[in-house]
Amino acid sequence: MIHAAAVSAARVVGDAVSISDTVVSTGNQYPNSATAGYRLNANGNIEQTINGISWSTIGVWLNIGAAGDYQVRLTPTFGTFDTGTTDSWLTLSSTRSWTKSVMVGGGSGIAEGTLEIRRVSDSVVLDTATLRLIALSFNPDTGGPF
Repeated sequence: MIHAAAVSAARVVGDAVSISDTVVSTGNQYPNSATAGYRLNANGNIEQTINGISWSTIGVWLNIGAAGDYQVRLTPTFGTFDTGTTDSWLTLSSTRSWTKSVMVGGGSGIAEGTLEIRRVSDSVVLDTATLRLIALSFNPDTGGPF
């Protein structure tokens, strides 16, 4: 692995939930693929994956209460997310994840979107953040993307 990073700018807005603007970025040297992933876990944790190795906690979205009382929607604003449902409200009693991947020798891939969390009982949006996933496949000869 050449590079991996997650950056979050913390903020808390009302109620029992909080999400932050987040960038999950990864690069992998050819002949390996690269995958950046983000998920809101039903246990209240925010997690990332770098190249699909494992998920690690980078924050907490649920401060108090039950995950099933909330829904999330990711609306793409740039690029395409390779996995995960977009443009629909999803109940957070189940873990919700999104990834961006670049296959072997695939260059670079970026997906960005607006995450929103709302209360199920009244559909009030409680917090909003930007999610950016970046995956790069590096050329071992030049150090740059293919």
